[in-house]
Amino acid sequence: MQLIPDTAETVIINKDNSNIEAIGTKLPNHIQCDLSGITNPTATTSTQSIKNFIGADKSVKANLMVNFPFWFNSKGYTRTDTIDFDFNDIIGIDETSQSDDDYQEFADNIERFQLFLDFASCMPFTLTAQARVVDENDVLITNLLKPDQQIIEAAKPDNNCKIETAKNTNVVLNITQEQFKLFHEKKAKKIILDLKTVTYDAQNGSMVKIFTTNSLKATVSLDAKSRIPNF
Repeated sequence: MQLIPDTAETVIINKDNSNIEAIGTKLPNHIQCDLSGITNPTATTSTQSIKNFIGADKSVKANLMVNFPFWFNSKGYTRTDTIDFDFNDIIGIDETSQSDDDYQEFADNIERFQLFLDFASCMPFTLTAQARVVDENDVLITNLLKPDQQIIEAAKPDNNCKIETAKNTNVVLNITQEQFKLFHEKKAKKIILDLKTVTYDAQNGSMVKIFTTNSLKATVSLDAKSRIPNF
């Protein structure tokens, strides 16, 4: 039995190694605007003394230029993503040559398995998630997170909507022996992430803005302990 070493790695999430660009630039289904206007607003002579009146044989023509700055707020934008998670392949179990007894011995000797996710966010939104481990038919095996567990906490923008100080969030995933066994027995293949985003102070109607200088940094570390089996 090989001991599982402690390990840590810093992960930078960007458009080249993730679909974060697709999430952040997804076009809206529609844009709704409230407009008001006055017909004939500069009437000064007696022949133009009636404002805000259009007869059946009249029409109004206007040129309109609209500037849409990228300000927004969200009280519950939701999205579902899928991560490949072939558990037996990850831990090196060859289903064609190794028996369930081999895996049972492996699982029985796992004493501790923890995954630490440390985020430093310069983003003006809070991200909550549920992580569901499923088989190849999307049948639930187990949950890795509590419902709507906070993963990223919104950083506070300044008066110019810029974020100078990152908000740190720490998440710990504890995987039990029983979950290990379920991953193997049920042939875990995917993790489905149910994500929900709420922007900073959205409950009070505050708007936020995304700049190219906004960033999200994640550090992933693993703490695991296993016993060497008796021979």
